[in-house]
Amino acid sequence: MADKNIVSLLAEQTPPPKRVYRRGRPACRYCGVELVAGARGRGACDAPDCRKKDRRLRGQIRREKDEIEVVAMRAAAARALERVPSGPALAVEEIAATCHFSAPLVALEREEVDAFRTSLEHAIRITFIRQDAARAQGVELAEEDDGSTPLQDGAVAAELVFKIFESRDVLEQPAHPAQSAACAACRGRCCERGTENLGYIRPADIARFRRRNPDATPASMVEAYLAQLPSRHVRNSCVFHGPVGCSLPRDMRSTFCNGFKCHWLHRIDDMIAAGAPPRLVAGFEAHRPRKAFLIEEDGSLVETPVDSSINSEDLLAEAAVVARGEPSCGEADQTSFPESSEAASLGGGTGS
Repeated sequence: MADKNIVSLLAEQTPPPKRVYRRGRPACRYCGVELVAGARGRGACDAPDCRKKDRRLRGQIRREKDEIEVVAMRAAAARALERVPSGPALAVEEIAATCHFSAPLVALEREEVDAFRTSLEHAIRITFIRQDAARAQGVELAEEDDGSTPLQDGAVAAELVFKIFESRDVLEQPAHPAQSAACAACRGRCCERGTENLGYIRPADIARFRRRNPDATPASMVEAYLAQLPSRHVRNSCVFHGPVGCSLPRDMRSTFCNGFKCHWLHRIDDMIAAGAPPRLVAGFEAHRPRKAFLIEEDGSLVETPVDSSINSEDLLAEAAVVARGEPSCGEADQTSFPESSEAASLGGGTGS
């Protein structure tokens, strides 16, 4: 049986842009001018106003598509729970979705550790040199200042300091249980690129660590980070991506890692802000729920089995049949402009 929420969203979805013709030739769907070869694919001319309208329309279609896919994932999670004996009975509105990263755990190879050590030693050494040079000039450094900002000496290259926000503010705010459940269900998709980015550790993070550990030397700082490496990590992911998440304590993680929120977390934040935090978060891979965590009243998380045979794409297909009938394999709708129409009166053609 098709999910009513998905059917409703599909029925209200903005239709795709129509193809527009004038004198039998492709024309801009907004102003009616004949399109040059390079603009025929998108169906809009290069006039700023037409490009703006086209971006707005396509952005709206993309947002609606994303929302429908998320609703389908939540509905799939609800069905996947129903298929499990003694599984919790939850409404779709009580469920949130996220992605799932299923890469296996593997031993952390010596070559990976050595490569990480070499890169970390270089980054720490350069940061210490910059900071010490800045202090020698009488510059008072802020907590996350790596010393590159005040230096004008061409012998020391300036480097952009990544300061998305003050990480100490994040450390003082405990994560909502729903956010923790999302990260647990995902298993760290955002950590994947840490393997090629030194765990996202930037000069500003090294400067912050030194400020909080004034007796630290470059060698002792390197050893402090190496001591946090797990024996096994997620294959092809960050060296600190261990069996239970990041093996670094939060005050040693990068500012980027402490504050990063994927679009899944932003959706959960919206649910929390609306006063309806999810009671369960399910992680999806290839449109199927793979891992789910139930959030107890005390905020604790309980891993909950789900039926991974449920596919959110199947739910979308079922709903599409109800909302619009069987999908057509024909061409997209076409609109022809009357020869006598003024360009200023042309436009529409979007079905909106």
